[in-house]
Amino acid sequence: TTVKIDINGDGTATLRTGTQDLGTGTKTVLTQVAAEELGVPMSAVRTILGDTGSAPYAPVSGGSMTVPSMAPAVRSAAQDARRQLIGLAAQMLDLPENTLEVRGGAIYQHDAQQATIKEIMGKLGSVMITGKGSRGPNPDNMSVITSGCQFAEVEVDTVTGRVRVVRVVAAHDVGREINPLTLRSQIEGGITQALGFGITEDRIVDARYGQVLNADLEGYKLPTIADMPVIDVLRIDIPDLNANPTGAKGAGEPPIIPTAAAIANAVYDAIGVRIRELPITPEKVLDALKNGA
Repeated sequence: TTVKIDINGDGTATLRTGTQDLGTGTKTVLTQVAAEELGVPMSAVRTILGDTGSAPYAPVSGGSMTVPSMAPAVRSAAQDARRQLIGLAAQMLDLPENTLEVRGGAIYQHDAQQATIKEIMGKLGSVMITGKGSRGPNPDNMSVITSGCQFAEVEVDTVTGRVRVVRVVAAHDVGREINPLTLRSQIEGGITQALGFGITEDRIVDARYGQVLNADLEGYKLPTIADMPVIDVLRIDIPDLNANPTGAKGAGEPPIIPTAAAIANAVYDAIGVRIRELPITPEKVLDALKNGA
């Protein structure tokens, strides 16, 4: 995993890496990490993802490893760029390097602003500062694991067999919580996906010809807004510095995994019969009520 960050002549920064944002909030989180380390507002950082013609290669966005892999590399690149910036500022301002810091887009000595980043960079002409950072693989003797627990409350109509998920409570230890909004979105999205294959989504395949018989949204039932339960997200914000220098772990797929099992257990609690095959359709519920386990 490699990242490049340029500090431009106008005082802004450009972050480049080959990874992608699939709607998981990667761009927001990486911009946030870069801005914090550089000492500039997020609005001053432009993040370019996925263009390997101008950016270093990076891992795919998958396996719930994008933030754990990319955030440390972004942080390292931003620290490299900031060190170079402070070194230049110390020379231009004739001040000791170890007395300077960057915050709010400006160079400070103690609490006194000495110059803005734009003023420092403007004196360099067309020259940019380029910081580079990378993160290698995890040690062989360590795994980075996100743990969590899901609880579901359901209502089962014993006449029609319909299962309605009323509420889901999700608690996940994702290490350091970098952005609460995108984290909550990830957990809610995972629960929504699991709700589909838990109670509505059933791919029907012709056993003889291998053809999918319900390959449209009329036959393949995705959950709608009317199917959505109340979702309570309990975030456990405990940085895991054994995982990586930022302490953040993945949150994309872990919320998906336990949801269907929690729904199935809640259905069992409601009707007293186990249904061991997904999705838990009305037909399966009625059959279980009639014939037992």
